[in-house]
Amino acid sequence: MDVKITDAADGTGVVFEHEREVASADFDNLTVRLHAQFASMGWDYDGWECAVETDE
Repeated sequence: MDVKITDAADGTGVVFEHEREVASADFDNLTVRLHAQFASMGWDYDGWECAVETDE
């Protein structure tokens, strides 16, 4: 998986950037896995931010 990792703007965490389709079962499975993996390390996983792009 191609991931870009940067510090959060407020300095309280990290940001993982990854581009992919969001409307699929694979995306849902990835979200479940990330939540479980971060929880097992004692981290809070607060979900995705998604930029919307159109062809217009």
